Amino acid sequence: MRPSYQFYSSMLQCIAEVNGKIHRSLYLPQRLEIKRGNISIRYNQKRLLMGDTLFLQCVAETTFNGRIKLDWVFNRQDSKTTPRCCEVKRNLYQGSPVYKSYSNLTIWNITMEDKGLYICQENNNTALQANITITVYKKSFLNVRCKRRCIYEVTAGQRMLKIGVRVDAFPRPNVTWFKDGKPLPVNHTFQLDTLNYRLKILEVNVKYAGNYTFALSNTKHGLYKNITVQLIVNEKPKIYEKDTDLKTNNAVFLGSENTLRCTASGLPSPSFMWAWEPCSQTDEFCRERGKRIYLSKETLKSDLPLSNRILSIEEMVLTHGEKTKTLSSLTILTSNISGIYYCIAVNKVGIDERSIQFFVSDVADFMEAEPLVSMIEGYDARLQCKAAKYIYNQLAWFSPLGEKIPVIDTESFRSNYSISLTLVIKNVTQQDKGQYKCKAWAQKNITNMMQLNTQLFIRERVAPFIIENLTNIEVNHSGKILLDCKVGGIPCPQIHWLKNGIPVLPASGIFFENNTLIIERAKKEDEGLYLCKATNELGEVHTTALITVE
Repeated sequence: MRPSYQFYSSMLQCIAEVNGKIHRSLYLPQRLEIKRGNISIRYNQKRLLMGDTLFLQCVAETTFNGRIKLDWVFNRQDSKTTPRCCEVKRNLYQGSPVYKSYSNLTIWNITMEDKGLYICQENNNTALQANITITVYKKSFLNVRCKRRCIYEVTAGQRMLKIGVRVDAFPRPNVTWFKDGKPLPVNHTFQLDTLNYRLKILEVNVKYAGNYTFALSNTKHGLYKNITVQLIVNEKPKIYEKDTDLKTNNAVFLGSENTLRCTASGLPSPSFMWAWEPCSQTDEFCRERGKRIYLSKETLKSDLPLSNRILSIEEMVLTHGEKTKTLSSLTILTSNISGIYYCIAVNKVGIDERSIQFFVSDVADFMEAEPLVSMIEGYDARLQCKAAKYIYNQLAWFSPLGEKIPVIDTESFRSNYSISLTLVIKNVTQQDKGQYKCKAWAQKNITNMMQLNTQLFIRERVAPFIIENLTNIEVNHSGKILLDCKVGGIPCPQIHWLKNGIPVLPASGIFFENNTLIIERAKKEDEGLYLCKATNELGEVHTTALITVE
């Protein structure tokens, strides 16, 4: 029967009468606590070699007035062959508010009989117990093998790689790491996990490829084992010219031979493919449309539609220090069609692509305009400006005062290779002279602007005048006659020759060269009075010479 609370809440008095004398004793009842729990076993080792010492500590918790007696149940506890195999010590720690009961089991010179299950329980109470399994080995051993695989193949840029081996050994061996025969440094890149025999590599780089050796050793027992894991680091292709293209546009001259080059690295070494896409005649920017024509050495044998003639496609491997690069060259024999070429570097882990704008133009150096135009007063002046198509799509003229000239005063023209804008100034006067500016730009990149200047010079009209009069000539028969009519005037005067008042016409042995009359073989009938008449819209002058043939 369990006493009630009131039993423990008051004093107990014992009254006895001895030889007529009354004796009284007072007692304070002590209540025993039945609460207990949190039983666990602590150990020095769960795996041991024969001859080692096993130490187990069992701990259970109770509180004030609690009492726990802990007993051990194991294989050799009743062995008569080795009666002093073990030692059991018990004690009680009276903390506040937790009391802890301890039972320590020590087994010296452990044998194979001592392996197995060890149970710690409250005396005759299987509800409060803990257990542990102890393994005993006859001798030390060391075995190691690859974990999943012995060759790791990854791609450069991987954020983290774990390389591990599976170790079955006792006692636990030490491990040292080597890369290609050299001790592996401990830094922020290589993190060594000696507990799990694992190597962690952060931010995998190509230079980390190689052979990693896990050197396991147990010097006390003379056990040594090495295992090597190979790390192969692949690298996606990288085309170097993309870093220097800077989105600049280049024009090639119509009909010229050109070679396009792409250089790439990667592991394994990449190979190249080439493709081509002609510009659409309706797209003034020549944008990519996804209509590629792939080029190969086989396609060189036939003329592809809307394609430049390809002379060769070549590929070679270059070595720069420890870096191996692949260089591919595409040689275009005749440049006639604008478009976009693509060089594509490929290996088994990736692809890189470079687009090369190939704009064919009949304009040298992107843009051209006459630096000086000389025009006669009263005539119409035409100032022409040309720019490479696709690189530029806008042209404009600006007056000497910096004002943009209206489109109505210009004439524009677009061909397959260029755009042009001609400024027409009708009936020029001295007020029209000065420096005119032609500007070219592209709407998609207005900062890419180019400018050329044209100086317009206006000449006043001048009536014809004689610079040097003709002189009489005596020439031998079959001799050569040269009559140079030196005149000036603006506009340049037209020259007419007369002999004895009759116009001189070109004939065999008689011809005109600029303002000079030439008679190759003089004859008697070539004698006479020769007159040079110079005329322009402002007037007329003449000079004469008498030719005598001896």
